[in-house]
Amino acid sequence: MARKIINEEITSSEVRSIVNSKIEDFLKDKEFEKRVKELTTDAMERFFRTMYNKRNFWKSELKNG
Repeated sequence: MARKIINEEITSSEVRSIVNSKIEDFLKDKEFEKRVKELTTDAMERFFRTMYNKRNFWKSELKNG
C-alpha cells in the first residue's frame, strides 16, 4: 500500500533528477574542492616524508642504475 503511494507521488526519473542535481551542487561547492586539496597535500607530505626516511633503502639503487 505504501509503495503504491510512493510510486504515485514520485517517479524514478524525478528521483534521479533530484539526486543528480544534489550531487552536482555538492561537487560545485568550494568546500569539496578545499577538502580535496587538503587530502592531496596530506598524502603527498606523507609520501615524501616516508621516502626521505627510507632513502637508504632506495638511494643505492639510483646510484647503481
